[in-house]
Amino acid sequence: MMKIQGTSLGLALCVALSCVVPTLSQTSDITGAATPATVAFVYVQTAKGINLYNATAAGKLTLVKGSPFQPSGPGQTMIGSNGKFLVTLGANDLHAYPVAANGTIGKQVSQTDARNYGGAECTGGVVSPISGEMSPTGKAIYVFPGPDLASGCNYYYLQTYSTSKTGEFVFIGDTEVDPDTPEYVYSSLPFMIGNGKFGYGFDFSELDCWPDAGVGLEDIYVPSKQGALEFKGSNLSIKITSPPPDESYWSIGSLNLASDSADHLAIELHSYSGYCDDGGGTLAYGPIQLASFTADSHGNLNTSNTYLEMPVLSGYAGVMTISPSSKILAVAIGSGIQFFHFNGAAPITKFTGIVGTSGSITAMQWDHSNHLYAINGASGNVHVYTVTTTSVVEAPGSPYAANSSGGLVVVSK
Repeated sequence: MMKIQGTSLGLALCVALSCVVPTLSQTSDITGAATPATVAFVYVQTAKGINLYNATAAGKLTLVKGSPFQPSGPGQTMIGSNGKFLVTLGANDLHAYPVAANGTIGKQVSQTDARNYGGAECTGGVVSPISGEMSPTGKAIYVFPGPDLASGCNYYYLQTYSTSKTGEFVFIGDTEVDPDTPEYVYSSLPFMIGNGKFGYGFDFSELDCWPDAGVGLEDIYVPSKQGALEFKGSNLSIKITSPPPDESYWSIGSLNLASDSADHLAIELHSYSGYCDDGGGTLAYGPIQLASFTADSHGNLNTSNTYLEMPVLSGYAGVMTISPSSKILAVAIGSGIQFFHFNGAAPITKFTGIVGTSGSITAMQWDHSNHLYAINGASGNVHVYTVTTTSVVEAPGSPYAANSSGGLVVVSK
């Protein structure tokens, strides 16, 4: 049975009675069938199409025959899979592709134009920007068909879709985001908590004059009975302990969040002091730290972690992700990845220093066999790490020269 992790899709065992196991190198040998002990399919976006790799229990990757698989048109990016269909996002459209038992990608079976649904009256015929993501369970697809700001529209609709058994897109519903705030200019796609009960979004406002206080974790979304996400307001309550003695406030350090499989989130915090008024102001920043928050029954976030307990980062966090076991937090930072022990509502604890020196990590996904796959944005390489609660080791053969352009989908068996 396939297991879906984040925006992932699962691979089958070798269908031949006997498989020839190739010698792997950094660029991977090509094979037409999965190797023994395959644990996941790894889909990597490149400028030439989508590369598919078989991943073994040892974390070794083998490029599958037929790679790169070609989408139906240019400019499409992967946003996830529900285990049967790989979903991509084009300039205005959603596209669905069937996935065979050996993980290979078939011809397009469905396409839908987001401009035909909620919010289309504000696009001016042009969706700019359009963005999308798949829910953690793979059952829903969320799309922002962004407004045409040049036409005077300044509001967003969040659309929710699913796919039928044959891969056809089914529009479930839409919700207007922050309709009562005329100064509102942009909202982020919601981040869904692991248990699926709540989604969270950032508002980008023109009201605040200090550098990053205009970016706030404010929006709350709740799934309806039909499965469509509904906007419940920009009144998220965040309860947190006092900042360090020399600082006055906490702010959200980045737009990246991570959730375990329940109701806990890892959030980057930045303490600061200073003031802000119509004439501008000055800010003095304290350390960048990580805290664990818990969502209550209304979706509000609370933490009892103190600044003395929160681990300190050496710089702003990029992508963050928590392992399927909910025990390890991986944070892209600086030239590589830093790993932490995640402990539910209890404070996050330090595990490793920064692993890697080759460049910025722009995408990460876990499988269910203790592997973390990471895209290096500087080189386009795919790095594979074997991660347990006691050690982090880059797998033999890693990194792989995949020439990635950024997208990553991992599917576990």
